[in-house]
Amino acid sequence: MKNCQRHFFLLILIIAGWHNSLAAHPLAPGLLALVEIEDNQFQAIWKLPNKTADRGSLLPFFPDACELEDLQAPVAVGTGRSQSFKLHCTEPLFERIIGIKGIGPGSSGVLLRIQFLDGQIVHQMLGSQTSQLIIPSKQSVGTIFAQYIWLGIEHLLQGIDHVLFVITLAILVGWRKQLFWTITLFTLGHSVTLTLTALGFIQFPVFFIEAMIALSIAWAAADVIRDNVSDGNNTSGLLKKRPWLMSGGFGLLHGMGFAGALSAIGLPQQALTLSLAAFNIGIEIGQLLVIAIFFALVYAVYKIGLTIPPRLKTAACYAIGVVGAIWFWQRLFGL
Repeated sequence: MKNCQRHFFLLILIIAGWHNSLAAHPLAPGLLALVEIEDNQFQAIWKLPNKTADRGSLLPFFPDACELEDLQAPVAVGTGRSQSFKLHCTEPLFERIIGIKGIGPGSSGVLLRIQFLDGQIVHQMLGSQTSQLIIPSKQSVGTIFAQYIWLGIEHLLQGIDHVLFVITLAILVGWRKQLFWTITLFTLGHSVTLTLTALGFIQFPVFFIEAMIALSIAWAAADVIRDNVSDGNNTSGLLKKRPWLMSGGFGLLHGMGFAGALSAIGLPQQALTLSLAAFNIGIEIGQLLVIAIFFALVYAVYKIGLTIPPRLKTAACYAIGVVGAIWFWQRLFGL
């Protein structure tokens, strides 16, 4: 059996006894979504990852002029729990405070999203330092653009699966011209499917896309391992032989994953194209930050006179591949 096959199946076998040791989305935030259905009346969804929900420490709070109605029991949704209710307010929410109680320093936060009847969308990531928001009466185009750029950066950096894939590409291709084209094709790929999915032109099951993203990590890691042990025998994998083409193809998958996060955030109708472009730009900035930090660390290691043994590189890629394989099974079967 070829080296690549041996290493890939080794990754699959390892996960058999270790599939519960890692969470697929350790940094997944909660969601508080309000949609105005009549004047000052909102349909609401309160969603938390299972681990956060188990602790029961996070609770939303609303203005005194608002009351909760038709509170439903929590239901399991993917890797989290969702609870719906209606919020009836006797006055507009503008200039009022909505927030989350119990957000600690280690929490990944809660995304607050409010959609009004006129199509305006207000959103804010609430965390330990900013646990509440005064609802603005109107957001400027510049504010929306800046917010969506930051949301794109934040999503990329918090999406450990995307970060691992980008790092594995960088390890495989190295710091040379080929890296530029590899990352460019990856960017073009995810930009196309992010846009088409966000606008509703294409749609795939979320669990399938997330599972394929995890599989792309395991595949990329296996290709690095194969390249390390090939000993110049020209047995490199497809990613090594055609990094531009393969990264572009995997970019199509990752773009649909980005669109899933964007669908939770929502796109303001008054600045649809602008916010979609800004989110794409933010994703790209996040990728470049990951690559810059990675190679800066590698450069620092060599600058102080240390070397990185090939075995260490191989071991790191085994670890990345195992994580990707674990996530693949978790996401495919909802483990």
